[in-house]
Amino acid sequence: MPINNGNPGHSSVLHSKKMTPEEFDKWLDHIDSNGDGNISRKELHGALKELGLKWKTWKSWWAIKKVDLNHNKVIDGKTERKLLYDYAAKYWGITVSEN
Repeated sequence: MPINNGNPGHSSVLHSKKMTPEEFDKWLDHIDSNGDGNISRKELHGALKELGLKWKTWKSWWAIKKVDLNHNKVIDGKTERKLLYDYAAKYWGITVSEN
């Protein structure tokens, strides 16, 4: 769930390391800056920046490469989002679970 980082005038948000699937989907919707329902590498890069992760360019490129099943260079559909849940847990330290 997004939390204001307390820095006035700064739009960056931080996220907890544990999210429900619904919270993760809301986070993905938040980073979908053009509202097309897809997550591009650029949008994912921005989200990783908000999380404070290093190597954002590499991590966003590699995540798209690994979870983009139809090779259209965006994360779209429930299956690819589910793969991103697992990827985020393994490589970004974000756990997505019901509890």
